[in-house]
Parts: sequence; C-alpha cells; structure tokens
Amino acid sequence: MASIRKHGNKYEVQYRVPGCKKPQSERFDTIEEAELRKAEINIQKKRGTLVPLKSTNILVQSSQADKNITVEELMKLYIEKHGVTSMTAGVLCNTERRIRDYINPQIGNIPIGELTPLVLQSYYVELVKTPAKANNAGEFVGPSTIKKCHADLRAALNWAIGNGILPLGCNAALYAKPPAYEEEDVISWDYDQFLMALEVCKDPQLKFVILMCVTCTMRISELLGLTWDHVEYREDGGGSVFIEHQIQRAKEEYLNRSLKTKAYYVFPKTNPKTQSVLFLTTPKKNSARHVPFGETVEEALKAHKERQNLEKQLMYPQYEDYGLVVARQNGRPYESKSIRTMLIKFCDQYGLPGVCTHSLRHTSVDVKLELSGGNIKAVMADAGHRTESMVTKQYSALRERRRFGIADSMDNLLKTKKMPASPLNF
Repeated sequence: MASIRKHGNKYEVQYRVPGCKKPQSERFDTIEEAELRKAEINIQKKRGTLVPLKSTNILVQSSQADKNITVEELMKLYIEKHGVTSMTAGVLCNTERRIRDYINPQIGNIPIGELTPLVLQSYYVELVKTPAKANNAGEFVGPSTIKKCHADLRAALNWAIGNGILPLGCNAALYAKPPAYEEEDVISWDYDQFLMALEVCKDPQLKFVILMCVTCTMRISELLGLTWDHVEYREDGGGSVFIEHQIQRAKEEYLNRSLKTKAYYVFPKTNPKTQSVLFLTTPKKNSARHVPFGETVEEALKAHKERQNLEKQLMYPQYEDYGLVVARQNGRPYESKSIRTMLIKFCDQYGLPGVCTHSLRHTSVDVKLELSGGNIKAVMADAGHRTESMVTKQYSALRERRRFGIADSMDNLLKTKKMPASPLNF
C-alpha cells in the first residue's frame, strides 16, 4: 500500500510496484493532492495496472502487440524458453500436464493483456467444479492442484514481464488468491514407536530401511539411490554415508528435454514399452552431504551386505548388480511406492500410526533435536536443509511428553525459586 510522509514543504507518496526492485516516490504541494494520488495508486495495485513512473511509456508501447498473445501461447513460450532449462524432468512433466488439463481448456484463449485478478478469481472458482483428470476419476480438482495452477500462472506472467512481453505491474496472479485450504499435519512416530517398529519388524529389508531413514535422516529416494561405494567405515567404529545421488522415475521424453536434470545412470527397462525410466540423479539443491552413523548402524549395514551377497549367489546369473545398498532379490532397484506399500501394511499389522516414508525423516529430525539438546545446525547438516525454519517449523513435532516436561519444570521453578543449572532432560 502507498504511504505519505512530509518532505520539507512537500508531501511525498511512496509505494512499490510489483516486479520493480526500487520503491517509487512522487512529491506534491498539498496533502490533498498526495491523498488523491495515494488512493489512485491503491486502486491501480488492486487492478494490476500499476506501473513505475520511469520507462513506463516505452515499455507499454513496445508491449502492446505482445499483450495480445493468449494464455495458451504464453504458457507454451514459457515452457520452451524457461521450463526446459530451469525445471527438472518431473517438474516439467507435471507443469505441462496442469497446463494441458486445467489451464488451457479454461482460460487458454484469453489474451494475457485482458487477464485481471477478477478473471483469475473466477477461473479458480470454476476449477473447484471441474472433474479431475487421470487417476482421480469421479473427483473434482483439489485445492492443492489449484494452488499449483496459480503458481504456474504467476511464474509465467513474471517471466513475461521480465522478458518485456508484459509491462511491469501487470501480473494479475499477484492479486488473485486461490481457494484457501489447510494442509494435513504429517503423522510421524515418536522414538518409542520407532524403537517398537525395529523390535517387531520381521522383514529384514523394511527394518533396514526404517533404521537408515531415521538414523541417517535420509529421504527414501536418497536411500534407494545409495551405493556401497558411498558407505565408509571408521577404524574405531561407526562411519558415514555420502549422499550424492537419489533415484527418480520420469518419462523418457522429459528426461531428454530437461536441461536441469542430470542422469548419472539410467537403469535398463524391464518392459521396452514403458515410457518412463528409473535413473540416478543429484539430490535436492544443496542436499549432497555426508551423515555419520554409530556402531549399531555399522553392524546393520554389514549384516545387510551379507544377506545381499547370499542373494547374489542364489540368483546368479540372473542377479543384476548395480552396487545398490537397498535392492530387490535380483539386484534391481526399489521404487519409493513399493517401500511405502510395505510400510503401510506393516503399520496396519502392528497397530502403529500409519506413516509414509517421508514421515521417517520427521521422526529422525525430532529425535535428533531431542538427543542433541536442540542443536539445530547439526540436525540441519544431517538432513540437508538450507534454513533453520525447515527444521523447526516443518519437521520438528513438539511431543506431548516434552510439553508436560516443560510444565513440570516451570512448576518446580515456582516452588524452588531456582533455575536448573543444565538444559532440561525429558
């Protein structure tokens, strides 16, 4: 919103224009003129028509012809010029699918110069009533999908502004809001449930996966892409895993088109007619790391290696050896959905909270924060997170017993009038 401040004998109106780094300012002789300009700026902001004072004329004039291109034409241009260079194969595939299924059929023929916040708001309302495509037969487009469509449009319009196709301040998606929804809380185990899972699990493969995901704070894709040459043991016990790859599946077409996705190895197809392939690629941005482990994990790794060597002997010569730490009996890689299915059945069988594979990272972060006395930096390093908020907000679940422990300690402080000398231990 615009603001007014007195500058000498003048009244200065200050405001920001979306897409413009520097704040804008205008000076007027009277407060009435400044108030009038402030109201005009706020209205233009709501309509998405506010542009900076300088260079406005040239940019608007040069963009008039480009503003006549349709949303469909813009999205195609956005994918061709930006998507293939800046999106991974999976993101590129999902973005194009949303454009094809939900954006182009609804607003694809509208010129981008006629896009307003009201037009987009009406589009989001219509999407709520639109049947979903693909595997969601009988259901309507969900709020999470609408939110992603909104993000696609906002990014494409920003790209158009940055490339002179639209004038500054003409991104209607900045002012339209998709339907609000509350994301479901991730269910995760506490350490008692984690230890119980290790005790009762009879499947050695699943037990090993649970142990590694929690003790080494690994994403399931990172564990399934881990090879034995990235496991190192120390002479005094324990060791480290070096996380440099993850396993992914993508359609071969998008893997070839995406310049951002680097496939270090593509696994041979089991079915030549399959359009998608499994491949090893880099982990998420800034997630390449090494994670130390103790003697218990060292023993589990060596026992797992012995089982795998036995499977090689039994399956020879059909065994396909890719050097994977977690592999099927024939050496082929697992996919995360297979592990997820195993985990769901296991939880149902033993009455544990139903968790997904990613929930194991939540458990890992939570347990490590408690064990380390809240050493966020150390936990960040193990998890491969870039910011502290990723650890404190998204992963760490404040357990009830910890909250009761705080309450008891507070009560003890009131009674004894003394602060404990060391961090709380509960």
